[in-house]
Amino acid sequence: MPETDTDAARRYHDPRYRAIFADLGLGLAFLAFVALTEPGHAAARLVDPLPEALGAFVLGGLVVAGSALVRLPLSVWLGLTHERAFGFSRQTWKEYALDRVKSVGIGAVLTGAGMAGLVGAAVLFPSWWPLVASVGAAVLVLLLSFVAPIVLEPVFNRFAPLEDSELRDAVLRLADDARVPVREVLVADASKRTTKVNAYVSGLGATGGWCSTTRSSTRRPRRRCSRSWRTSSATGATGTSRSALRSRWRRLPVSCSRCGRC
Repeated sequence: MPETDTDAARRYHDPRYRAIFADLGLGLAFLAFVALTEPGHAAARLVDPLPEALGAFVLGGLVVAGSALVRLPLSVWLGLTHERAFGFSRQTWKEYALDRVKSVGIGAVLTGAGMAGLVGAAVLFPSWWPLVASVGAAVLVLLLSFVAPIVLEPVFNRFAPLEDSELRDAVLRLADDARVPVREVLVADASKRTTKVNAYVSGLGATGGWCSTTRSSTRRPRRRCSRSWRTSSATGATGTSRSALRSRWRRLPVSCSRCGRC
């Protein structure tokens, strides 16, 4: 009996879910080891000679790096081995390793900065540090939402103006109908990593944008991004712009993000 798309999707997702839960459990176990055991306390004391804020920054980075190292086998299976088995991943081992180094490095810096801010708040505001830390965390999330498309995303992808004038004009008309000021439409080289199709909104304010991964004429997916002055789903757009965009999009051969077939 031939395998259906549902069977293929289940065969892809079921082991993936189990691996994700195992990865989460392993990460929590590592944090518990650092926080609750004597060997973990001894490792944390390595930063004691440093100033408090700097020590917290270094400790945060070390915890992220250590957790990534402990979870590395599962990360490789989830991000590369399993994806290759279903024809999704286009990455070589070297490309995947470079992406992982970038990701862990960024995570270490951000976690270290957060821990340094938390310690600094506790030192400077002994009675009010929970409130100060909460406000600081909210500001940090807001800042990251704003700068991610122009600082973090270019670390992993390259962007260029969309050459397909018909599709670009359709996107601009759709944005105009939705009253979303758009500066430019870009293409990201997402096809170097995956054959999957995806769509998401990133950024905030002047850096807000809409991104979607489709297949180009070379059968390699390319991510098209519309940078706008504010983040918007444009679901209220109507008229010829939306129809033209839908018609143009349907002519692109795409694959299902769940099974890669439909």
